[in-house]
Amino acid sequence: MANDHPIEALLRPPVELNAGGIVAGCAYLAWVGPHWFLLTPSVGQGAAIALMLVSLYWIARGVKVVRYQRNLKRLKRFTMAERDVPVSPNFLYLGKGFRWGERHTQRLHDTRRTKSQRYVQPNAVVRWVRNNESRWESGFLYNVLRADSALNPFRPLPEGGGLTTLHGVEMNEQDVRLPLGDRTGHTLVLGTTRVGKSVSLLLMARQDILRGEVVIVIDPKGDADILKGIERAAKEADREFFMFHLGFPESSVRYNAIGNFNRITEVASRTTGQLSGEGNSAVFREFAWRFVNIVARAITAIGEVPNYESILKHVTNIDDLVVAYAGQHFEGDRDFQMNVNKMRKNNQESNNAGVPRHLEGRHEELVAIEMVLTQTGGGNEILAGLRSATKYERTYFDKIVASLLPLLEKLTTGKTAQLLSPDYLSDDDGREILTWSKVVKQNAVVYIGLDALSDAAVAAAVGNSMLADLVSFTGERYKRGDGSESPPTGVMGAHQTDWDTDDAKTLLATEGNHVGHEAMTPQPSMLSRINLHADEVNELMGDEFIPMVNKGGGSGLQVTAYTQTLADVEVKVGSLAKSQQVTGNFNNLIMFRVKGMETARLLTDQLPEVAVETLTWLAGYTDSSDVNSGVEFQSRHEDRVTTTQSTTM
Repeated sequence: MANDHPIEALLRPPVELNAGGIVAGCAYLAWVGPHWFLLTPSVGQGAAIALMLVSLYWIARGVKVVRYQRNLKRLKRFTMAERDVPVSPNFLYLGKGFRWGERHTQRLHDTRRTKSQRYVQPNAVVRWVRNNESRWESGFLYNVLRADSALNPFRPLPEGGGLTTLHGVEMNEQDVRLPLGDRTGHTLVLGTTRVGKSVSLLLMARQDILRGEVVIVIDPKGDADILKGIERAAKEADREFFMFHLGFPESSVRYNAIGNFNRITEVASRTTGQLSGEGNSAVFREFAWRFVNIVARAITAIGEVPNYESILKHVTNIDDLVVAYAGQHFEGDRDFQMNVNKMRKNNQESNNAGVPRHLEGRHEELVAIEMVLTQTGGGNEILAGLRSATKYERTYFDKIVASLLPLLEKLTTGKTAQLLSPDYLSDDDGREILTWSKVVKQNAVVYIGLDALSDAAVAAAVGNSMLADLVSFTGERYKRGDGSESPPTGVMGAHQTDWDTDDAKTLLATEGNHVGHEAMTPQPSMLSRINLHADEVNELMGDEFIPMVNKGGGSGLQVTAYTQTLADVEVKVGSLAKSQQVTGNFNNLIMFRVKGMETARLLTDQLPEVAVETLTWLAGYTDSSDVNSGVEFQSRHEDRVTTTQSTTM
């Protein structure tokens, strides 16, 4: 809309229509009665045409003012079918909008002035209808007045509410697209409840799926609409689809968060990473890490796949693991076996008189092994670690690992245990076992429903463990690419849980197998994109999330996080500094309607200040005291334009 004046005055009566009407009347008179103006017919017709063009010019300007004022009172409806969502290899479609500038700030400022309210608020008739429609709820009139039709002069605003003037200050909205190259810097979506974050997730995830990229959707609530939308898009694109859902374990794939690793220490780090590390808890966390690391090394050494159930089993009763590992380590050593048998027999005959205090009441095989090793030595680093754990008295040891047990109980109770601690060698359970390497290799789509409304504690624990595993996978992918020429030698290496059961059985039967993988050939080629959409991301915030958004971009990971307020993030991570560290790693910001000022400032503080102009009318007069001057008084009228600095919103 052209602005030929210092101030764009749009909140006023459309006086251009008056001028256009008068000129149109003159054009009519010149056409039908040129002699009234002492004009010949040909000259009168020419004058009528010229006047009509002038009339159309003024009417057009007046119509623009009317349309603008009408636009300030309504919220435009915009709907799109799933099949009509545009999919581009270069851009991500976000919806309709416009680039906010100084002109829009000025217009929004004008709508907030008291004298402008008649142009931005519904008229008296509409207000009367809205105030009295509850009286007609049971009648036909109510349905007519509430009809969602452009022909209805009392058409209600769309559900969800919002400030009509915020979109009304621009008449021509266009498609808003985000270049795909900018998504490597990750995207943060903020908005209060029920303003469209889930719809935005479906919009962006659908495009990623149809574009042929790997998509992982983590939904703590387990929203059925999101699940159905993601599944429809995957089916439409003919993509492999995996669903992991704590609320529907019978239909879910299985997943072992600690069964895939590149270094054995990752098992302990992922297991204990959710324990508190603040204050005195740091000591217990470090002890728990060491103990889980000892257990994990022993489990993998005897050819088993670590999972939460096996960790819990051996943490609460390490005796069986010591016996099993010692039996494998000294297999074929007849002298050792003879010494153990002899020691066990002596202990039985002496009624355990010579047994050390910390071994009293423990498994007799363990007691014999420990006493023989104390006398003769032998073993290796893993066995030494196991033996050190047995030196603690049971009651003291239980207190030390007390902080670890509740976490493991959350992950191994009920049907959750079947999902998170799968039996790789069982032929009875046909559900697939999910791994991130399989997802990338098959270019699949994954939906993860954590059912947080039913059990928030378990949902948070499972979500954090999944993210920790994903961080490990992206770190290895960053270093080595998507795979190697030859498969790894371990049963559960970082890139091999898609092997079938027979392969696993064969490898487990092979002497000396271990969990891990061979050195992989670095792959400097371009990595495929992995799009992670994390709804209600504050539920998943942990120490593993920060390195994921900080360094995950180099491995092809693109995170789109959805949450309500910055306060949710701060509460979850425990400090303002950490929450700022998290938000500082998101280069793209999409903000819906928010309530908190701190959340809003995340956007507004990044916007430049612009000049906002205000028109002030000044009038005054002064009497003259000089009787000989001939001037009785002086008057002054001014239109003064003042400028103030304001943010662009």
